[in-house]
Amino acid sequence: MKLILLLILLGMLSSPRVAGQVSPHLRQERLNASIATDFPENNRSFSWQPTALTNLAINALSASQGGTLYAGSEQDGVFRSNDDGSNWTQINNGLTNLSVYALEALSDTRLFAGTNGSGVFYSQDGGNTWLPRNSGLTHQVILKLASAPDSSLLAGTQDGGIYRSVDGGISWFPYNAGIPGSSTVYDIAIRPDGNVLAATRFNGVYTQGDGNLNWDPLGLPNVDIRALLAIPSSGLIVAGAWYDGIYYYDAASAVWVASNLPNTHVMDFAEQPDRRIFAATHGWGVYVSEDGGYNWVPQNDGLPNVGVWCLIHLNGYMFAGTSSSGVYRGAETTPTGLSGRGLIPSAFELSQNYPNPFNPTTTVPFRLEKPAGVRLIISNAAGQIVRTLDAGFRESGDHQLRIEAGSLPSGVYFYTLQAGDLQATRRMTLLR
Repeated sequence: MKLILLLILLGMLSSPRVAGQVSPHLRQERLNASIATDFPENNRSFSWQPTALTNLAINALSASQGGTLYAGSEQDGVFRSNDDGSNWTQINNGLTNLSVYALEALSDTRLFAGTNGSGVFYSQDGGNTWLPRNSGLTHQVILKLASAPDSSLLAGTQDGGIYRSVDGGISWFPYNAGIPGSSTVYDIAIRPDGNVLAATRFNGVYTQGDGNLNWDPLGLPNVDIRALLAIPSSGLIVAGAWYDGIYYYDAASAVWVASNLPNTHVMDFAEQPDRRIFAATHGWGVYVSEDGGYNWVPQNDGLPNVGVWCLIHLNGYMFAGTSSSGVYRGAETTPTGLSGRGLIPSAFELSQNYPNPFNPTTTVPFRLEKPAGVRLIISNAAGQIVRTLDAGFRESGDHQLRIEAGSLPSGVYFYTLQAGDLQATRRMTLLR
């Protein structure tokens, strides 16, 4: 039955789609896929603990190159920590509006803050003192601040689209060619190739780059997009929406695909160095994906039952800003008395290939709970088997298989690992 469901899914995915569209049935198809192919659960132990900044609503987190953490709050201004949240200092000298929606640390000393109604403030001493920087900025509810690859500063605003500054925030001008000027822009992200992405409320996702000053639509119209993540390790784009959950953009087919996390209010994303993606939600806590945004599982051990509004990875920790409980710090934990060596693997697991997308080779990690004969089957989007690799008998433990694309064309493929009577399937993208 599982194989039949998988083949049905692959046949659905082979139908043509318009760039930037989401199939009206795609969310249900993806849910069927996660059921049919036994995607492995997240077996890592991860827990959260409160930092010393408690009982506050935290709208924004940012970090300097030297590892200083900054938190922007709903009513109490900006806080700074130099020891991963163990101690915090309130730094509001000159900050006349203490409702801070956005932060952007450009260096160990240069810091920008976006406020709810008073525009942008600038500090050149790590937040010790602040000055307003609002010349030309006629829309002063600032929802996002981002430094572009050309060293300009971009500001996403409520009802005013995007503003740009090329002189360190001294002056601003509208930067909306191609975007409705009355758009609300919740997030701005930078892709690995330097192209810029913008998330709007009900106007979709826009992209800009390659020397083009105009913004081009990338899809998801009529969706309230609150968060974007351009994943450096894979080149994929993940979008989080209010109520509509998470989508990821498949560049090979130019299609947005709904994940298995629908009907959630997604507020922010952050990626760890191990390529896991964390998603902050309002009302559902934190979710994590190990396959580039396709499948999500909750990661809430130790978190209070409140909204999570922002995330950042720093110094080996994941930090979460909450709607009423301040900042939490999360990390993987090891059970007491266990070193992690010499342990019997606890589950059969097929991990995401890396790199992904790839050209022409990629590595597939997997884990066996018990010894078994191993076979890897690669299928295209039409369900046709294009490669079969008999990997022989493998002992229990962690293993890797290397895939050579050879003459295969660019596109979406599925790789299925069979180990005895167990099997699991994941998705990968070949980009020539």
